[in-house]
Amino acid sequence: SLLSASQLVRVCRSLVANYALTITWVDLSCNSLTSLPLDLGVLPITTLYAHSNKLADWSNIIAAITPLKRLSVLTL
Repeated sequence: SLLSASQLVRVCRSLVANYALTITWVDLSCNSLTSLPLDLGVLPITTLYAHSNKLADWSNIIAAITPLKRLSVLTL
């Protein structure tokens, strides 16, 4: 179970060529996350699954998803 996604964008940057153009779908569901990474906005995410975690801080959730201008699907 994933406890933190704080390095998600860094890992994407190192593993995926053109990560800022190609990663549009992220599934962080069914982990033990207590917050969402605030740098998700650098990715063109349209779908974000984050259900079945331990997210409770609404200010973090809003801060993480507000920059996601292309987001059309979100599960919490």
